[in-house]
Amino acid sequence: MLLVATGLSAQMYVGLGFGYHLAAQNQVLGSSYNSAGDESNIYGSMGNGFIPALKFGYMFNDNWGFELGFSALFGAKNLVGEDMVVPSGYTSYEEKIYAQARGYRLMPSFVFKTDAGVYSRVGLIVPLGGKTMVYDDVSYSVAGTSGTISAERENHGFFTLGFTGALGYGYELNDQMTIFGEFEYVGLRFYGKTASITKYEVNGDDKLADLKTIQKETEFVDEVKTGDNQDPEKPYKALKSATPYSSFGINLGLIYKL
Repeated sequence: MLLVATGLSAQMYVGLGFGYHLAAQNQVLGSSYNSAGDESNIYGSMGNGFIPALKFGYMFNDNWGFELGFSALFGAKNLVGEDMVVPSGYTSYEEKIYAQARGYRLMPSFVFKTDAGVYSRVGLIVPLGGKTMVYDDVSYSVAGTSGTISAERENHGFFTLGFTGALGYGYELNDQMTIFGEFEYVGLRFYGKTASITKYEVNGDDKLADLKTIQKETEFVDEVKTGDNQDPEKPYKALKSATPYSSFGINLGLIYKL
């Protein structure tokens, strides 16, 4: 969001915007196995979804300014795993795994505008908090009996920084209000830190208490030693890897000059 100021050497403003972003820089999120056992990659990014934002800015002069924004990501559900291979003895089997991100970000940026109303914005993405939920659902039939398994896992990542840039246009409605539209890119990825199973149901019955700590909790590390993952009352250790949260999309909103 950027104020389109004319005739003022300095101007404070506040803005509210809403946008929808698509996945950018698609990377491998998981694997898909069809009924024949063929494996293929699933590509995407966890940064797609609905993004509302609130921003405050100050123009130092007619062209340059600084903006501090706060945005939330209400991510879409992304397929990250699929297994259609029927195990021996089963008559049917299907597993679908989806992941969905929720996050809050601070965005300090520098802005530059032209007299024609076109502007650009470049800055950082500073995550303030959030999580990625993973939903794992299995349905199967064996020996004439059908069953389901449903699990939910809450993932958290290490602190990281990202990059944001935007190109847009602002149209002045009057001396105080400006509407804008912009194309924004967000470059961001997280390394996993911890994961915890928060729901585990078998045929609708809660079985979470039956799981050992090593089955419910995961700690992502740089090295897994030979003696790790032996104690069932300690979290499972796994090598950490990066998950993409990059996105691009269109934001629309309103600016009010203070």
